[in-house]
Amino acid sequence: MDRVDSDRICKPYQYLRSAIYEKRFSMYRSNRLFDEFIDIERDLNTGKVDHSPNGHKDVLDAVCGSMFTASKYAE
Repeated sequence: MDRVDSDRICKPYQYLRSAIYEKRFSMYRSNRLFDEFIDIERDLNTGKVDHSPNGHKDVLDAVCGSMFTASKYAE
């Protein structure tokens, strides 16, 4: 989830953001996942999506990666 393309866009996180805004994202409520959503930041220079120095984004990376990979194989 840490790779960005030549336009400095992290495609998996861009896809997740679009899915949320378009109300195509629904899952079990998780406080840890919610906290990780709140904690992430996008570096405007590199385009990378990362957590604060003391934060984590492991669960969010797993959700994001799963959605992005599934979207590649959707019919």
